[in-house]
Amino acid sequence: METTKKETKPTLEQQAAIDAQINTVVAAGAGSGKTTVLSKRFLNLIKTKGYKVDQILTLTFTKKATVEMSDRIFKVLKKDAPEEAANFYKANIKTLDSYCNTVAKLGCRFYGISPDFTQDDNAVFSAVSRQVIPFILKHRDNKAIKYFVDSQSYEKTALELFVYPILNNSTVANPINFQEQTALQRKTAVEKWNKLIKKTEECINFFLNFENTFEGNKDSTFFKKYLAIKNSYVEMEPVFLTEEIFKSCEFGRLESYAKMICSLKFSAQYAPSCCQEYKEVLAEFRVCLGEIPPLCNFILGTDFINCLIPLMEEFQQIVMDTKRSLNCLTFNDVSNMALCILKDYPEIRRQEKNKYKPIMIDEFQDNNKNQRDMLFLLAEKLDRMEKSVPTVEELCPEKLFFVGDEKQSIYRFRGADVEVFNGLRNDFINGNLPMSTNHRSHPALIAAFNTIFGGYPFYENKESKLKFPSVFFKEEDEQNS
Repeated sequence: METTKKETKPTLEQQAAIDAQINTVVAAGAGSGKTTVLSKRFLNLIKTKGYKVDQILTLTFTKKATVEMSDRIFKVLKKDAPEEAANFYKANIKTLDSYCNTVAKLGCRFYGISPDFTQDDNAVFSAVSRQVIPFILKHRDNKAIKYFVDSQSYEKTALELFVYPILNNSTVANPINFQEQTALQRKTAVEKWNKLIKKTEECINFFLNFENTFEGNKDSTFFKKYLAIKNSYVEMEPVFLTEEIFKSCEFGRLESYAKMICSLKFSAQYAPSCCQEYKEVLAEFRVCLGEIPPLCNFILGTDFINCLIPLMEEFQQIVMDTKRSLNCLTFNDVSNMALCILKDYPEIRRQEKNKYKPIMIDEFQDNNKNQRDMLFLLAEKLDRMEKSVPTVEELCPEKLFFVGDEKQSIYRFRGADVEVFNGLRNDFINGNLPMSTNHRSHPALIAAFNTIFGGYPFYENKESKLKFPSVFFKEEDEQNS
């Protein structure tokens, strides 16, 4: 005789997520029932809002999760909404990558790509790699190339200087503007250097005058060491950066000034209690000493950067031409192209906005800002047509439903940024819902993980659970305690 498993009633946390009527982000821990919540929410949207199966866009991260999600949703619909289950073949349950691919095909013509493109990172890498060594040999007399191949092989130079930076950071829809980025770097370097030197000079002036305000024993070891460092100081006019100095690459005075500053090894060893301000200034000075050398090295490398930028621009064009000739794109290309199409072509965006009513996104901790921006564009108010990413206030108030768990983020190597998921909690402050109860794992295992990763005491008996509630204890265990 076949038996059926009794359906468990949703917990209060789960029901709150199922019934949410505003843009929502759910922090769902392991074993908290997120797939159950997503499937029941799918049903709830059909029953309470009257949406059709194909009007609900459900996005997951992996193909395996898509299959599982489709199966769970279909079973729920078959039981409680059989008329919609009959139309389930129309359902839009797919990976975020797959959806990006769909959008990219709608507008790839704007970027010189045919809609029948393929996505294959390995094929692109192989095709580009075959061209980089001849490219370097062609430019072997370039000052920057000579410098790098003197310290490492041609192959390593080719990969680390050209192939990886271009493939990882440049896309067909949004190639790097090297001139613009270089100008921005220089502007940032000027601002940071000048701010850093101003703070450093304030610290040095304090040390130079400290002798006059010191109230301790001037025969002490501390004071004698201080005097030795102070007397080694070679007075120099502080060197502040300007765009003109950057353009001229005349950095001799700046380098000498940086070396002089870094030679001042003031110390607080054996400092008496009356030297609290000295210690505080020394801490600030040491922060400056830590920042000056790398920033100085960047500035001194300007001449090499000037020699390298034209080569980077030329090789980037080779990469773009290769992708177009092969009609083959990388994951980064497709993902970024989808975002650019939705942002820069409002007529395509409006088509997608009208197609989907609610959007549910699972495992969002493994996505990034570009994907967050793309979803915001899909969820903006219908009459918005600006070519920019909407603010939270410009979104439809109940279209987005994010689910994720920062502790399960494992795809950083693919560009995932868990802080984007965490930032959604601030975006949707009124729709920030927890699902923190683990209904799957043994209490002892949960307690061990909470101790190892959360800093909680390990609970050896049920009484201690009540005193120190854990992050993922099962509710039934607490009720039975």
